[in-house]
Amino acid sequence: MSLEAELQEKVNFLEQTHFANMNIIDDLNAERQKLENYQRAAINILEDLNSERRKMEYSQRATFNILQDYNLEKARLNDIQTAAINILEDFNLGKNRMEDAQRATINILEDFNLEKERAELANIELQERTDELKQSNAELEQFAYVSSHDLQEPLRMVASYVQLLENRYRDQLDDDARDFIHFASDGANRMQIMIKDLLQYSRVGSRGKPFESVDTEAALLQALSNLRLSINEKIASISNDPLPTITGDRSQISQLFQNLVGNAIKFGKQGESPFIHISVRKQKLAWQFSVEDKGIGLAREYFERIFVIFQRLHGYDKFGAAGGTGIGLAICKRIVERHGGRIWLESEPGKGSTFYFTIPRAEGDGGSRQ
Repeated sequence: MSLEAELQEKVNFLEQTHFANMNIIDDLNAERQKLENYQRAAINILEDLNSERRKMEYSQRATFNILQDYNLEKARLNDIQTAAINILEDFNLGKNRMEDAQRATINILEDFNLEKERAELANIELQERTDELKQSNAELEQFAYVSSHDLQEPLRMVASYVQLLENRYRDQLDDDARDFIHFASDGANRMQIMIKDLLQYSRVGSRGKPFESVDTEAALLQALSNLRLSINEKIASISNDPLPTITGDRSQISQLFQNLVGNAIKFGKQGESPFIHISVRKQKLAWQFSVEDKGIGLAREYFERIFVIFQRLHGYDKFGAAGGTGIGLAICKRIVERHGGRIWLESEPGKGSTFYFTIPRAEGDGGSRQ
């Protein structure tokens, strides 16, 4: 073979080799491009995987939070259920209590109606008894008035004849007979005083005058005028606060002051001049008067008894006729009660007494005079 042919053959071989290498390079480039594409695809897949992993982590956190919220809501629902159960139990308890209260109310209403019926019957009976008592009191007052009035004349006759017997036959009688006549005369005089006081007591209700405006200071002055002899005899010192105008029976108010002041003079301490003070205090519904003395006083056990008719706490041998008949304070009580008030006292033996009485205030009553 010629050199040219050999060279041509080598050139052809080299060209073939070159073409083969070029094809291989193209194949390699194609494979490299595929690998790059695979790499990019893998990177995208990794990025997608990372993105999905982040989404899964977010979903996990969200799911955990949801679970926490669920557990919290579950606990709240349990609390609500417990509270609802408690409310239902309280409601049932309250319902039972309400039913008990309703039954109790029904029982109370039934008892009230029963008591109301009893009270109405009692009021009817009380009214009947009151009417009977009023009638009885009126009859007793009339009986006392008539009896005492009718007794005065024969008693005066007895007293007159006993006095005549004493005057005419005094020198012919022994000491015992003169004492007997004295006792009879003294007893008749005491009986006359008792009858006079009994008349006065009965007249408080039956002969009382219609109520009018009364100047109590003027009524007190009238009472002191009537007591002038006793005041001068005992050298009594009497003072008073400014006294109001009230609504009442003028003569009975004056009699009330006269009895209370006279009582204070009568039972003053031996050897001392009586000191008496009359005062008044304005209350919401009444005038509260007081008559205070510094006399012998009185034990508490006698506070009620002294207002009972014919109750003398001091013997006749100690005060004699001056001790009264035991009816003066009973008259005071009747006068005060007729005016709608009450009377009481505070006292201590050896320290004096204070008599209190109230007179209801009426519309138009004036204040104390200055």
